Amino acid sequence: MNACTQRGHYFFGVRQFGQRYSLVRRVDPGVLDEAHYGWDDGHRIFYATVLSRLIHDNGHSMEYAARIVDHEDGVQQVIPVYAPGFVATYRLRRDRDWLTAAEFDELRQLLADYLPLKDALPWKVSHALNLSEDAVRVQLFQRALLLLATALEGLIQSDPHMVAKQFRERLPQLGEEVGLPGVDEQFARDLYTARSEAAHGAQVSMFHVEPKPEEPAADEAPEQPHGEPDAPEAAVDVVAPLALAQDLVRAATRKAIQDPPFRQIFESPRTVAAKWPVQI
Repeated sequence: MNACTQRGHYFFGVRQFGQRYSLVRRVDPGVLDEAHYGWDDGHRIFYATVLSRLIHDNGHSMEYAARIVDHEDGVQQVIPVYAPGFVATYRLRRDRDWLTAAEFDELRQLLADYLPLKDALPWKVSHALNLSEDAVRVQLFQRALLLLATALEGLIQSDPHMVAKQFRERLPQLGEEVGLPGVDEQFARDLYTARSEAAHGAQVSMFHVEPKPEEPAADEAPEQPHGEPDAPEAAVDVVAPLALAQDLVRAATRKAIQDPPFRQIFESPRTVAAKWPVQI
């Protein structure tokens, strides 16, 4: 982490946090002769990071990624990974952002299931997985909304006509398939309306919060020395539907990876229409 942290001239930043765990991949030292500065050949750590979000929401990134070389004479070389596009991550929640030991067991199995299939997954599933990961790298709600809504629309659309109707009718059925509560027709309507507003350059009504005048307080609340401050209640409310959409994309892509019959639904528009008929 020290080697990957920016520093100036006679200036060294001091972190105010440590680490809970690391993702480590050990390789044969012989690879140094072919690619001394290479890193994560085959993208195993990257895939594990992406798939970990399908199990539990987290903001892990490549900010402190490096190749570490332990030489026989005791010298340790740390080669930081320069990956600016994979550093910043943003979450829609303020809850636990790390994986438990049990969840890492799930990740081990999910990675083992994904690697043989990654090049053979239906386009709809691969596209949804990519967009889901892209959404954690944008800072604005409106942009994350467009990516997540596009991922869901890509999964369930079978015809270029009456796409809103397909979205309203099939999204609740997708939510039922993956066992995610709260995905009803009203949620689908609201999400599609918000998606249309964002796509056409309008202010997204879902994210609009009416300002309230501050009320003077006799005494200030005591400071909380640990952890992040709670998000304003209004901010949590407006983001909740977007977080649910994110959960739905992740649950659907994970089940498609690990459940062959469910994966077959997304083989083509025809198979989607056969599973969830909509009168077009």
